[in-house]
Amino acid sequence: MSHSNAAHNSTIGIQAETVHDSTIYLVHPDASPQEKYRVGVQLLQDGVPSRAREMITDAIVHGYDGAEVRFHWVLAMLSARTHHDLSAEEVQRLRYTSGLVQTYAEDEWKEALRVTFDLLAVLSTADGETGPVLKQLQDLPLRQHDAILRHLDLMLTGGLKDDLWAETREHARAERYGNERARRVWAYFTPAPIGARAVPPRPSTAAAAQAALPVRVVLLSWSAACSSGPWR
Repeated sequence: MSHSNAAHNSTIGIQAETVHDSTIYLVHPDASPQEKYRVGVQLLQDGVPSRAREMITDAIVHGYDGAEVRFHWVLAMLSARTHHDLSAEEVQRLRYTSGLVQTYAEDEWKEALRVTFDLLAVLSTADGETGPVLKQLQDLPLRQHDAILRHLDLMLTGGLKDDLWAETREHARAERYGNERARRVWAYFTPAPIGARAVPPRPSTAAAAQAALPVRVVLLSWSAACSSGPWR
């Protein structure tokens, strides 16, 4: 039989006998919009986009807004989803948010939000030019760049994904030796071991032995003659 000692109006995060390897997200009903946003971002990073959408939307509704907030809201809206998974209402909300981008102050979050919508715009056209937007994506700070690639993985399809992979591979090749990497992880950059080497054969002595054979025969014959000669 379970028993609870919680007082009246208490907030119970979890009630269980045993909990194994679980992440518990606790948000008090009176939590500030900033706190709800923080939990929403954590949910998004932990792979729970549906709950992240709820928390970040709640923060926006209660006045906590900005380019960084909208960026994570868009990622939560698109994470682990395809175009076909979006409802008409969600598409309308995304369009409304795209119109807000220009109202935010210039910073890395606004640029990341702009690039995200530029990627979606390229996807919506059959023969959209991917070069410029991929360059913008590569120029983003690493955390925004990686977040976009992770959460828009199912959205980025076809030629755009192929071009993105080619760009990523080329960027990785260019940055291979960056930040003194050859010194820091030298074991990955040691020269390839030399291949197997065969010992060259020794010069053949057969020809010399054959050339000396008549001499040996003569000597043997002379020796035999001497041993049976009259002076013995």
